[in-house]
Amino acid sequence: MSPSPLTSLAAVVQPAVRVAVRATSQMAGMESHELVVMSGPDSGAVHGLHLGRQSLGRSQAAGICIDDPMIETHHAIISWDPPELQVSRLGGDVQAWDKSLRVGNSFCDIRLTVPIVEGPPRIFHRPPPVAEAEVHPPHLGLAPTAPSPVRTPPLSAVMTGLVIGVLLAVLTKQMLFGLFAVVTAVVAGLTWVLSLATHHRAMKRWQKDTDDLQQRFNEECREFLYLGVLRQQCRHRLLGDLLGVAQTGSAQLWGYKKIDEVCIGRGSRTMRVTTDSAPVEIHDVPITTSLRSGEIVGIFGAAAQRLAVAIIIRLAVEVGPSDWELIAVEPLSDEWLMISSLAHVRKTPLDKQDVDHVSAASKHRILLVTNAAVIASRTCIARRILALGETSILVVAHKRAGLPNICTQIIDADMPNLDGMTARGVANVLHALGSWIDPDCDGSMLPEKIDFETLLCDGQVTATAIIRRWRDCEARSMIAVIGASSDGTIAIDFDSDGPHAVVVGTTGSGKSEFLRTLILALAVRSSPSELNFVLIDYKGGAAFDACTHLPHVVGVITDLDTGLAERVLTSLEAELRYRERELRDFDKTLPRLFVVVDELAALAVDVPEFIGSLVSIAQRGRSLGVHLIVATQRPGAVLSADVLANANIRVALRVQSIHDSQEIVGSGVAAGFTRDVPGRAAMRLGPNDLYIFQTAMIAGNIADIVEVIAEASELTKSEKPRRPWLDPLPKILIRANICENTDEPKFSGLHIGMLDDPSYQRQFNLIVEPSQHVLVTGGSRSGKSSLLRLIREIIETSAMVYTIAGTGNSDHSKNEIDLADRELVQRLLDHCLRRIVDGESHQSSSTQIVLLIDDIDVWRNHFLEDRLGLSLWAMMQRVIIEGPAHGITCVLTMASGQSLPAILSSRIRQKWQLDDHPGGVIGEYEGRLLRGQLFFHTEVEASDQTSRSQTSSVVRHLGSRIATAELRQRGAWGVFAKDFEEVCLRPSADLAMCVVGHVGSGRTTVLESIMHAWQAQHADGRVLSVSDFSEMTVEQVCVMSVAVLFVVDDVESLSSLSDEWMQQFFAHQQPNKNMSLLIAVPPVFLRSRGDHWVQQVRRSRTGFLLGECAEHDADLFGVYSTSPSVYQQGIGRGLLVQDGVSQGIVQAASSAMPPLSIV
Repeated sequence: MSPSPLTSLAAVVQPAVRVAVRATSQMAGMESHELVVMSGPDSGAVHGLHLGRQSLGRSQAAGICIDDPMIETHHAIISWDPPELQVSRLGGDVQAWDKSLRVGNSFCDIRLTVPIVEGPPRIFHRPPPVAEAEVHPPHLGLAPTAPSPVRTPPLSAVMTGLVIGVLLAVLTKQMLFGLFAVVTAVVAGLTWVLSLATHHRAMKRWQKDTDDLQQRFNEECREFLYLGVLRQQCRHRLLGDLLGVAQTGSAQLWGYKKIDEVCIGRGSRTMRVTTDSAPVEIHDVPITTSLRSGEIVGIFGAAAQRLAVAIIIRLAVEVGPSDWELIAVEPLSDEWLMISSLAHVRKTPLDKQDVDHVSAASKHRILLVTNAAVIASRTCIARRILALGETSILVVAHKRAGLPNICTQIIDADMPNLDGMTARGVANVLHALGSWIDPDCDGSMLPEKIDFETLLCDGQVTATAIIRRWRDCEARSMIAVIGASSDGTIAIDFDSDGPHAVVVGTTGSGKSEFLRTLILALAVRSSPSELNFVLIDYKGGAAFDACTHLPHVVGVITDLDTGLAERVLTSLEAELRYRERELRDFDKTLPRLFVVVDELAALAVDVPEFIGSLVSIAQRGRSLGVHLIVATQRPGAVLSADVLANANIRVALRVQSIHDSQEIVGSGVAAGFTRDVPGRAAMRLGPNDLYIFQTAMIAGNIADIVEVIAEASELTKSEKPRRPWLDPLPKILIRANICENTDEPKFSGLHIGMLDDPSYQRQFNLIVEPSQHVLVTGGSRSGKSSLLRLIREIIETSAMVYTIAGTGNSDHSKNEIDLADRELVQRLLDHCLRRIVDGESHQSSSTQIVLLIDDIDVWRNHFLEDRLGLSLWAMMQRVIIEGPAHGITCVLTMASGQSLPAILSSRIRQKWQLDDHPGGVIGEYEGRLLRGQLFFHTEVEASDQTSRSQTSSVVRHLGSRIATAELRQRGAWGVFAKDFEEVCLRPSADLAMCVVGHVGSGRTTVLESIMHAWQAQHADGRVLSVSDFSEMTVEQVCVMSVAVLFVVDDVESLSSLSDEWMQQFFAHQQPNKNMSLLIAVPPVFLRSRGDHWVQQVRRSRTGFLLGECAEHDADLFGVYSTSPSVYQQGIGRGLLVQDGVSQGIVQAASSAMPPLSIV
């Protein structure tokens, strides 16, 4: 017991060497006793007392060692012989009174040993605080009225009367006047003296009354100060007393709710109530400092760490863990580990997340700083949290210079009479506090960790135990044991509590671990035939890595699976329709399907329509055995009112704000969960039931449990569960991927790939009907050309296939035509139109013609630039419009279907759009757009790798040189470019033909070819040249009995004789049918010469126009309108005109024999 605050310590100092302390009757028995250091640098230390002598000192060898620098190494000897305690000084003073000792700066108390009941912690119910009576300071009161002062005697009047009386007596010679004057003066003097005596007595009485009043006031002030100090001592107990409070669980344990003033020691103070009261020296007054919100208390000195520990321990006993917590700004060093096991101390240091959690915190925070540099910045986390309220900072440094200048209070820990605690005293208090649980602290009655195997499987995680559990749970009830509360295990019944659940928890709260626990809790209770899982993890897939190998899992989706989320939504809708159809049969049972989504917010960003589909699935899945479990970090806009309305099971682990907690479980309790204990959760079932519990966690390897469950499934020969969706088609699809046994529509046609129909949970062959046109649209590098090659590889064995594309080259041996090669394009279109004109039907066609036209929009734009292109496009349109009825179909590709004229687009029923990725295709089927995948065009069976070259004469170029020997018909001298038919001379004997061309155009070659053809027709005929003009006349020629052919080359260079001879020839040609003329002239000759025979040549309207003459000089023979030619100009190639009618382009043959000498 401490001395009276008003008693001087000097009064209890015993100068004798030997001090005897009489023990109380309670201490006189055989009970054990102990010496407790109540205050001082080693507060809380407890030393057992035994019979006999014990040394007391600072030495570790002393029986009672008190770590106080003011205590000598060997300070005193204590002799304990109940009922007496004797203290003998050795090297220092000892102050003793009653059962207490003061040695150095340490105050010790002797008491009975307090037994601590070992066992599990007990709940400490705090009693209501006792209201302290209000004590008012004393008042001095009204002082008595002071006596009135004595009046000054009237000396002037007395002297005046005396003088007048003496004068009257002298003047009147009557002594009586003088006597009266003297008597009057004497009476006045006596009266004044009497008044002085009376006033003096009154003043003595007044002074006594005033002194008595002041003395009473001083006594009242002393009493008031004494009571105030006693109240402070009761409020700020000695640390040794707090140890007893923690050991016995008295009402003072956690008796305060708020942190205000905290005691750091006891000392003497001179105090007064008012300026009117006398100063009073009071001893053993608590020295306090403020740790209110916003305060920054700096402690420096060699004993700074001890003082800071004493402050923390004092607060730990006075204020419960539900009302404050200590957070280290940096990880605690070894010297601070003594306080790490306090329930008030958070295990993790301060971090950025605490800034967000300050608003959610319902308790005071004290930030422990051991390095002032971490709070030097104005924007540091600690100072930001301090500014948000309900936070104070405790800074500890060895020197004053180590404290920051922002400290609001500075304490020198080396000053006398300050408390401190060593690891020994801290251990005593921690051991005592460990016996109690604060029920107001969320989860304080819960264990920090619950083992999954012990809770759910009774420690038996074997395949046999799981099979037995599956068989014992035949009621098909979906119950999952997920953790434990103070009242027992916590389980979710998805039939009665569900069917859907929402889980919310910030990073590090144990959300993913809880989902894994929930999945395994359901899996160990129900077999794969009764329960299936679809796992969706949008945090990279790590949350469900081990769970994916469960036999119950029918699908896993992560954010790494691009585009798979949309597929899942569609497939889940299809799954609901499937379940609706199947459950119409009352005897049919389907396994429950749990869709578990981790990180719903990330999924909603990637797939915005997911939330709407989620609500639809939740509403319809209630009666179809489909359950949703969605998890996210924050509810916010992700968990809409519709989602929450369908989720009766709501679990909130640690969240960032009270608002988030209230939105999920209707209480802000989840915002106050500590980060040190992941898995602490609040769960609301329905409108009223709120549970606080600790979730079960898997101590071992999850993969081991999953492997055991898989083994149990194999032992029971469980069928592989039906998947709610098929895997996406592979990016590279080969023919082996076609499932022959799939339930697909049967078509006759070309199998070029597969279609994916997740809405009906099926995949089937992509069929192209070869008897109808196909339009394929797609951008650059989308695979249009690859698709055409694929179709060609498949169909070219049964049809005549032609490819038109801008490849830059034409290969007629493969029927591949370059777009710019208009000759072959026209030749192909002519071939098709001949079939159409001939009226050959599709059924009667021996071979189907398939045109593969790549980038038809580019072709159309290219052909619309000139007359020839327009003509070709008109031919193409006719082929597209009328072709299918005559066995001609087209496969067209283009960038966009909008570029195709409506007259063509309306005739195409098969339209496909290529997707972004190679081989992807989108097409319409049964009124819906479906995605598919084309076969990889190089993957063709070996049996199909036979020679597929289709050499066709209709698509080859017109040769620039044709040998005469190649001609089969008699009289043939060339071939038509259009259809490669041979050009023959007329069977009549007379001939008048003019070959028109510029120099180098092949006039001589043409003359030779026609001459050889004429000779073939007239074996006995004779060919005459210009040299013969001088030897015979025209009349001599006319009488010949054989046919005669006059051949004249370079007519423009003839002499006048030859010119006259030509005049005579035309004069005799008409009556003589055996005379023929073949000449070669430049076009300018025919235009410039007005000779009669020249005009006769033009009027014959028969000739062969070579090169450019075919386009510019056809009017010479009466042809005034010619179409542009697709054929390139060449030697011996020109336009044949007969009787003024254009016959087409002809390539003249050339003889292999030496040319004739025609001059």
